[in-house]
Amino acid sequence: MKQKVAHFYPILQPGGGPAGYLYNLYQALEGKDSPIELIYDGLLDESEPPNMKMRRYQELLNKFPTLAALLAWAVIPMRRRFGKILSEDILLKIGEYAVVVFHDVFTAYEYLRKRKSTQKIFIMTHSPTDFVEEYVCGLSLIYRDSLLWENLYKQLAEMELEVYQAVDGIIAPCKASLEGYYAKHQTLRRRFEACAKKLYEIPSGVKPLQVTRSKEDILKSLSLNSNIILIGYFGRYHPHKGFDIFLEVARLAAKAYPKRFYFISGGRGPLVPPSLEGYKDLGWLGREEVANLMNAVDIVMVPNRVTFFDLLILEAMSLGKPVLTSLTGGNKCMQRFSKGIITIDSPTPDAYLTAILEGVGWDELGEENRQAYVTHFTPEAFLERHVKLTQVLLSSFQEGIYD
Repeated sequence: MKQKVAHFYPILQPGGGPAGYLYNLYQALEGKDSPIELIYDGLLDESEPPNMKMRRYQELLNKFPTLAALLAWAVIPMRRRFGKILSEDILLKIGEYAVVVFHDVFTAYEYLRKRKSTQKIFIMTHSPTDFVEEYVCGLSLIYRDSLLWENLYKQLAEMELEVYQAVDGIIAPCKASLEGYYAKHQTLRRRFEACAKKLYEIPSGVKPLQVTRSKEDILKSLSLNSNIILIGYFGRYHPHKGFDIFLEVARLAAKAYPKRFYFISGGRGPLVPPSLEGYKDLGWLGREEVANLMNAVDIVMVPNRVTFFDLLILEAMSLGKPVLTSLTGGNKCMQRFSKGIITIDSPTPDAYLTAILEGVGWDELGEENRQAYVTHFTPEAFLERHVKLTQVLLSSFQEGIYD
């Protein structure tokens, strides 16, 4: 058995979530001899655009929410996907390592049922809430409410908790990253907290975004003058991410301070962006477009209701941008690295607009973020933390913080 730590997720690609996290680790590992190895089925160099065929199916099922819920119960959910993800080749490859870290509950559940070795198994999830909550919430937003969603949640939550109870430990950027897990279900939350006592904390890291267009060029393409304050949102259009809060801030700003601010967003998700004065939806963006647009804004807004440890904030820091976000989850850890991570304790639209109006020294705060990024969140710093954690996982298995 190889005395190394293997990390597994089916796909590696730029962006957020487990695919983006391991893509960043993949880039940090390139050309280096390391006790860390990555196992995956596919490697993509770019985020995938929206699947328009799937979008049409979603629009059709949205008219029939009960049918959508029944299909989810019978076809889509994890209980039908478990046991059908890992190929025999992947199962054999994973079995060669002394320690394996899974980055989603799908594959961890299947492997725990099928494994034949005495490996140490760890899990690192990347959702701001327990995965089942995010999964079922997403379905209900896409296909509208149905009484069946709550029953589906209870069934799948039991399966997810089986994973946390069976593994040798949980890995997370920080303890606060897990505060959204089972937050609505106290009995399940207590069971999860018992599992989370076996916690290993390791802050994330990202490759710096590369800019190919000037801020002036972007402002010109948006028909904006250089005096306007440009505020950007990048990521999923989802209540967990606070996209609706961002839109309400844009609406309030346009009403009270016309032509002083302009808001842009780039992403996709179950929430549909409306037509608003002083706001433009740019839809799904490739990585290069994200970098150029984020570089052009004055403030990056990340109004999460719940959060894990948002890689987008680290990317904004790499560009020297101030970040306005909520005091929740991983943001509680992130703010200790820089004053340029401005957190809102009560994340209402009015509170965000007040913070924008009262904020001073945005450029200086952005530069502080850039320095914090260089010190703590580069691929090199990220890899160094992982190597330290790997040494512990292969030896004494002591819980700790690796920063």
